[in-house]
Amino acid sequence: TQKQVALKVMHHRLADRPDIVERFRHEAMALSSIRHENVVNVENAGLTDDGHVFIAMDLLNGKNLREVLESGKRLDLKEALRLVSEVAEGVAAAHDIKVIHRDLKPENIFCMTGGPAKVLDLGTAKFAGNNAPTTQTAFGKVIGTTAYIAPERLEGEPGDERCDIYALGLVLYECIAGFHPLAPTGKWPSAAEIASRQVTYNPRPIPGLPHDIWSIIARAIQKRPDRRYHSMREFRAAIGAIIAQTTPVEPRPKYKRHRSVWFGLSLPIVAGILVGSSSAGIAFRQQLLHAKE
Repeated sequence: TQKQVALKVMHHRLADRPDIVERFRHEAMALSSIRHENVVNVENAGLTDDGHVFIAMDLLNGKNLREVLESGKRLDLKEALRLVSEVAEGVAAAHDIKVIHRDLKPENIFCMTGGPAKVLDLGTAKFAGNNAPTTQTAFGKVIGTTAYIAPERLEGEPGDERCDIYALGLVLYECIAGFHPLAPTGKWPSAAEIASRQVTYNPRPIPGLPHDIWSIIARAIQKRPDRRYHSMREFRAAIGAIIAQTTPVEPRPKYKRHRSVWFGLSLPIVAGILVGSSSAGIAFRQQLLHAKE
């Protein structure tokens, strides 16, 4: 049986970088371990005949959240809450099998046309627990995108599931306010200054936002992890309670949306490739996913 998939292929110039190849393999391992409607599904992974590393994933129709936010389309309050609730469901499924995303951001959240939100890119994921493989941090640098990294990780702690709660809290803030809380003017400072603000700066409440919704965001983005929600499911339940309310939610003020520059590694995706269960890459799946650590 054949189906259309999105094919994520590592550029040949990166193939001789063991750290990048390991990250790519790591993403395939993480995604293939999770089966949830809010996480993109891996169909296959391996090597092509000419030696290119690839991951074949569900072909998604829509845009990532960053593209949505920068397109000029505003998310209304309930839409923002629904989207983040769906993402929380997907990430909670990852947490159930001890996978921590570590790079939640709008670029890694896909807004399906007429479908649920999908979590993308687990190349930086960490497998928690005894004897579980982890992605190593090289040269003292923290893996992830600085604007969404939890303070404890920037201070050298390994972090746990609450790092993802922090990042998703920032995403929810950005969806509602129209700007990132660490750059309310839309002008980004240096990466070092962003990291400093993550540790020291307390984001201001969003003007006009109902207190019960602000309290959810404020708890999710607490600097100390023990003051955040204890689990992603608890965070999702708090959002769900707001969504379930029948009383109208107060309208929020309009903000001018700013275009931002983001830091991170991206790999090309070629969509619309037809593969089937007899694909030549299948023979290499075990080689890629179960290579010795």
